[in-house]
Amino acid sequence: MKTLITLSLLIGTILTNVQAQSVTFQSYMTTSQWASSVSLNGNSLNESSSGVFDIAPADVLPGTNVIEFQSSVGNVNGVSSLDLVLVLRALFDIFPLDIDGVIPADVDKSGFIGVNDLAKIRSNILGISSDIEFAFIHPSLDLTNLDPFDFGSDVYSFKFDGADIATTDFTFDVYIHGDVNKSASFAPDSNDEVEVRGSNALFAINDIEVVTGSTYEVPFSIESEKLIEAFQIGTAIDGISITDIIVSNETLNIENNISNEFARMVVYGEAPSNLIEGTFTITADRDGMLSELLSQELTFFDEIVYSDLTTGELELEFRSTSAVGDFSIEDVMLSPNPATEEVTISFPEVSSGTTLYISNAQGQLISSRQVSGRSATIQRDELKAPGVYIVTVEQKGKTVQKKFVLI
Repeated sequence: MKTLITLSLLIGTILTNVQAQSVTFQSYMTTSQWASSVSLNGNSLNESSSGVFDIAPADVLPGTNVIEFQSSVGNVNGVSSLDLVLVLRALFDIFPLDIDGVIPADVDKSGFIGVNDLAKIRSNILGISSDIEFAFIHPSLDLTNLDPFDFGSDVYSFKFDGADIATTDFTFDVYIHGDVNKSASFAPDSNDEVEVRGSNALFAINDIEVVTGSTYEVPFSIESEKLIEAFQIGTAIDGISITDIIVSNETLNIENNISNEFARMVVYGEAPSNLIEGTFTITADRDGMLSELLSQELTFFDEIVYSDLTTGELELEFRSTSAVGDFSIEDVMLSPNPATEEVTISFPEVSSGTTLYISNAQGQLISSRQVSGRSATIQRDELKAPGVYIVTVEQKGKTVQKKFVLI
C-alpha cells in the first residue's frame, strides 16, 4: 500500500513577465506529516499554506533541476516482523522482492539492501530507535530494473529539465522504509484496504507464584500446525524484573528490549519450526502470581509470521502449573514433540486406573483408552491429520492436559 504526493506547478501563460509559481503536494494526510522540507536546487521551498510550496520562476534553471525531500522520521506504521523475514529472504536470495519492495527494504537509504537494513528494522520494531523515514519516488523510475544490492542513493531525488516545467505535473509515490509488504495504513478515513490479521496463535508461559527477592526461570512456548518463521510480542511489567529472555533453538535469532515497564522481543531464523520454546529469567519485586505481574503490552503490535508468509495476531496465555491430585503438569512428558510417526506419553506413577483422552485443537474427542504402567504411545494412524492435539491424562480422578504437534 502506498499514497501519492502530487507536485503541480500552477502557472499562467508564460510571457515576458511570468507570475509566481507554486508547488502543490496532495496526499491523504497533510504534507507536513510526510516531508519536513522540500528543496529545489538546494533552496528550501516556502510552504505558504497547508501542502502548498511556493517557487519563484526565476529559481527554475534552464537545464537540469533537482527536487529533494527531507523526510519526517519516527513513523513505524506497517513495519513488523514480516518485513524482517522478507528482507532476510531477499538477502539470502531465497525469495526475491516484488517490483516496488526494493525501495522500502532499503531502510538506511544507502542505495542497496544489506544487513544494516535488518538491524534498523529490528531496532524500530522493538522501540530501541525510531528513525524510519519516507521515500518519495517519481514513477518515471523503472523499479523493475533496480538491482537490490546496488541501485544507488540518487533514486531519492528527482531531476527534470527546466524546459519541461510549463507542461509537467510531478506525482511522487510515498513509501515507508521498512514496510516491505506495504501494509501501512496511511489514513484511518481513507478507502484503502488495511491488512487484517487474525489467528489462534498463543504465546504460552507458565503461571507460577513468586516471592519477593527470588529469581525464577519461567518456560514459554509457541506451537502451531503451521511452520513458524518469526514472531514479535511485547509484555507489560508490574512487580517483577526481567533480566534475560532466551530461546532453546540455536538456529533462531532473538532480539529484545527490556525496561522497567515492558519487555519486547522479536524472534526469527533460517529454520522454521512448529514449536518454539524458551525461558524468561525474572526476579520478583513483590509476592503474587506471575499472571498478575505480567500482561500483554497494549501499545505494542504482537505478530506471528508463518513460513508461507501469512501472519496472525499473537495472544499471551498463562498455563497452570499447580499440582493436580498426585501429579503436576511438569510430571507428564510427551516425546518427541513435534512428532512425525508416534508420540510417547510418560507419567510419574504406575497406575492401572489411568485414562488417556486425545482431542483435536477444537476440543473434539478423537480417542480414549485405559493404560497401565508409566507410559503409553500414540501412533500416527490413530490421528486424523497433521495438526495440534491435546492429551488429557486422568489419574485417580484428577486430570492434566498437554499439547503436542503432529507434522
